[in-house]
Amino acid sequence: MQNRVMRGSAFLMTLLIPAGCSDKPTAPSTSSTPVTQELQRLYDADQNEPYPTNVPADPKEKVAFFTALWNERFKPRYDQVLQLIREDRLSSADDYYIAGMIMNHGIKPKDNLLAHALFTVAAFKNHPDTKWASAAALDNYLAGIDKPQLFGTVYGEHRQVTTDLMTDPLRRQFCVPSLSEQQRLADLRRKGKSAAFDRGKIQCP
Repeated sequence: MQNRVMRGSAFLMTLLIPAGCSDKPTAPSTSSTPVTQELQRLYDADQNEPYPTNVPADPKEKVAFFTALWNERFKPRYDQVLQLIREDRLSSADDYYIAGMIMNHGIKPKDNLLAHALFTVAAFKNHPDTKWASAAALDNYLAGIDKPQLFGTVYGEHRQVTTDLMTDPLRRQFCVPSLSEQQRLADLRRKGKSAAFDRGKIQCP
């Protein structure tokens, strides 16, 4: 139970990291359709949330603190995007991509699973950044339900990655580094070498 609390705390804190510090891809320049403009506005507001002060040190209190903060600041935007999805108002690759980025800032594993689906549609529509995003959202979902990741894009103390089904060539199709490269990155992170750690995409085939 304590491990779940710690993972939840770390996940919620990543929601409030400014865009310039995020290791997720940023939203692209978008077209001028009203829906895309609204999604871009919501995304920009999501990314520009300031990191809070007076964060509790206790893990359980920290989870409660960030959950309340998400409900106050992020959930209204999350609900607006969810409504656009339910009304079938998304059309372009940018629409699906930006909606996926906002859903990926939800606080439940199912939010990551929905983001994975949105990113996948954006990839079908030839958006350039969504293969890796789709893989990362699925890994976030699996990590959130205490299952091994499929690709290995999420790093942390309790990291588990499937090794018997997924192959490195298939990971590369999603712009994800090989397991050996992931191990090198994990070692850097564990040693506190944050300046050298970058879980970012590799060049896709």
